[in-house]
Amino acid sequence: MSDDVVQRARQALDGITPGPWRLPATLLGSKNGTVFADDNDSDTPYQVAVIASTRGDADGRLIAAAPQLVADLADEVEKLRVWRSEALTVTAGLQDLGKALGVPLGHRITGPDATERAQALVAEVKKLRAEKAAAERGLIANRDAAIHMTKLHHRSMRERYEAVAERDRLRATITRVEDALDDMEQNPYANCSLTLRRALDGEVQ
Repeated sequence: MSDDVVQRARQALDGITPGPWRLPATLLGSKNGTVFADDNDSDTPYQVAVIASTRGDADGRLIAAAPQLVADLADEVEKLRVWRSEALTVTAGLQDLGKALGVPLGHRITGPDATERAQALVAEVKKLRAEKAAAERGLIANRDAAIHMTKLHHRSMRERYEAVAERDRLRATITRVEDALDDMEQNPYANCSLTLRRALDGEVQ
């Protein structure tokens, strides 16, 4: 048999004569000491126990009440166990709350003082959340500003490189035109239009 009292109770009830059990006040005109079990499937009740003690009435009442009483007590124990488990969880939470409120162990965490501490704690949490949100907004703004500045810097560098390349291209074009003019002075029979066009297009003789 199990060591658990509820399981022992359930096991004790397993297989007993179906009830309800009862103890009639008298039986055949005499003081009764017999416990019967009523069965809905039979017109004749079953005899469960015959009480031979001098306290047959009291013993009989106990025996007759035993099945339902044991079942009810087992149910109550199971309910109390559930309540105890839930109460332990609540107690642990209250202890944590007491620590957060600065209430020493063994002191009440309810009442005006505790309420005031709780309200102060809630206000502090709201303040910290607001500061956290503000800090996050500041970080996002700084990040966006840094990204924007980086893009501007990259665009400025690209424009600078393009300007330098354009300057070098113009210088090369001017040099080719000057060289073409020198050639034209030395060769008056040269095709001036073709020479200048080649110089502007970057063609080298």
